[in-house]
Amino acid sequence: MVTYSPLPRLGDNVTIHSMCASGEKELNGQSGTVKKFFLDNGTKYEIQLRRTNRTKSSTVMVKLSNIRVEEQKSNATGHDDENEMVHVLIPCHVVSERRACLFLRCAQSVSEQQMTSDFRVFVALSGPQKQREAMLNIIMALSSQKQNSRWYVQETGLDKRPQMEHLRHLVDLSVSIDPSAQLLFLDNDDMMHPLRLIVFLEGRKTLGIPKECPFPIKGKLLLGENISATEGQMGRLITTTQDFHFWKLDPELKGKIEWAPNSRCEEMDADEYFDFMVPTAIMQKFFRLNPPNVTSSAYCDLRLLAILNKVAPIEVADMVQYPWLLAHYKASDKNKRLFFDSFEYSGNHAADQASMTVKPSDKDKKLAQRYPLSKAQVAICRAHLESVIIQYIGWDSTNYTNSRKDKLKELNSIYGAGFGEELWTQVEAKVESYFNKTILEESEGAWESLLKKTQEGYSCVIS
Repeated sequence: MVTYSPLPRLGDNVTIHSMCASGEKELNGQSGTVKKFFLDNGTKYEIQLRRTNRTKSSTVMVKLSNIRVEEQKSNATGHDDENEMVHVLIPCHVVSERRACLFLRCAQSVSEQQMTSDFRVFVALSGPQKQREAMLNIIMALSSQKQNSRWYVQETGLDKRPQMEHLRHLVDLSVSIDPSAQLLFLDNDDMMHPLRLIVFLEGRKTLGIPKECPFPIKGKLLLGENISATEGQMGRLITTTQDFHFWKLDPELKGKIEWAPNSRCEEMDADEYFDFMVPTAIMQKFFRLNPPNVTSSAYCDLRLLAILNKVAPIEVADMVQYPWLLAHYKASDKNKRLFFDSFEYSGNHAADQASMTVKPSDKDKKLAQRYPLSKAQVAICRAHLESVIIQYIGWDSTNYTNSRKDKLKELNSIYGAGFGEELWTQVEAKVESYFNKTILEESEGAWESLLKKTQEGYSCVIS
């Protein structure tokens, strides 16, 4: 894995290193200033070398791998409330041209945040080499032009890495730069409204939420699967940084976008872990208590969401002045039912089977022979139960017990007596194998509410 920490911006002071070609070795150790970035010239930077007693001022073209930015690290003791640092963390797995296009829009939306103070962006890349290189070029081009954001990139060299494992490594990198930063997360196909970061910071202060506690703002636009590449652009959603409603006037977008306020909308369960701004310490604790086997699960993000809702039980009212701050792709409950029902058997429980596309196993085939489901539907049910169990196992026995009771009743009533127990037992054993005994014991009771509400607002129950 190669980490670019950070990427150069125009005007940055840099040092040249590791030049190996004949005639270039003498450049090693020389310092200069970044003057230009050339995306169409082998993705190189033009460096204005500093004049010394032995050399004249001159310019050279240097690759990213041969540049070290002379950046001052922030004070490790943290920031005051007026100068709090925000880090945006983006796991970026790209396997197609369409996803690359979506990430470009995602990165542009981050770079255009209306922050008066600096913020940092951390991106982890995975996917085919061609796509990783293209994404790095996009980030280099954007970051070179922006003076209020500093970008850091982990080029994993991997074709694939689970999202939460991306986040584990990004949190580690973030901590190495500033261990007291507030963290925001973003899917690599989402777009931030230009005011998202500043509203998070100001909203928490206005409500009196202690900076030691996670803070959610959940209003977002949900983009449907039927939205085209030309339609899914920030310029089609808003006209200015103070605009939130332009998309409503576009007849081509009718039926393709749904507004999900802070309260749950009717047709979509829109809650996500990236609705929260999270203190670094919370994420460090999360990854300490959840080893890579856990965070490699496709459903570990739901565990994080459940924990954040537990430690920060904050209900922020719908904000008329900021009705949404994120544009997020999401499948509707209706389409989830259609997807599940296309596998030969229909039922009310199908609404829960959300994008649970997994390859059927031998166990799924055996269960399908004894219950009225196809093997593909059993596999989807299995994946759904993993998403339920992994949320609460080991740390929230009340919700775990209630979820088990509800799911067994539901599955048995739809697919036949005994189906729920058989499937739950199999999935439970699988999820338990992700943990070791010590971690499970340490997790029990580890996550409790960090807040208590007073007449003056919220106060933190930890020192």
